[in-house]
Amino acid sequence: MNIAHRTHSTHRLGRIATPRPKRPPYASTLNPRPSRHQSLFVVTGSAGWDAFRHGGIGYAVLLPYQTDPASFRWPDLSAWPDGLLLARGEPESSDTLKALVSCLLAAGLPKAVMAYAPFTTFQRRPSQ
Repeated sequence: MNIAHRTHSTHRLGRIATPRPKRPPYASTLNPRPSRHQSLFVVTGSAGWDAFRHGGIGYAVLLPYQTDPASFRWPDLSAWPDGLLLARGEPESSDTLKALVSCLLAAGLPKAVMAYAPFTTFQRRPSQ
């Protein structure tokens, strides 16, 4: 082993690793090639975990209640035609929902519809 290699190895051991953000629950079960008619479901709210009692279903992810959506590493969602945000139990705060929509659109989701009263649709701005 030459000196340059030893120095590089020591330097790598001395660095502090920054933990990589986790994906949202059940993101690993998402269908990588959804049909053009299949919507992505994003389940939120205090009873959100109940929707996943039997595991992932291939077209839904969970935002755990009172969790910052920006704390997750969202997968590429550009293959999905749209997303539907569903509340179960006590709904998230409006600030959390806005942050969630921002994260989903930044991850490539073309359109997100919130299933809260009143219904609201958000779309990504076209690239300029």
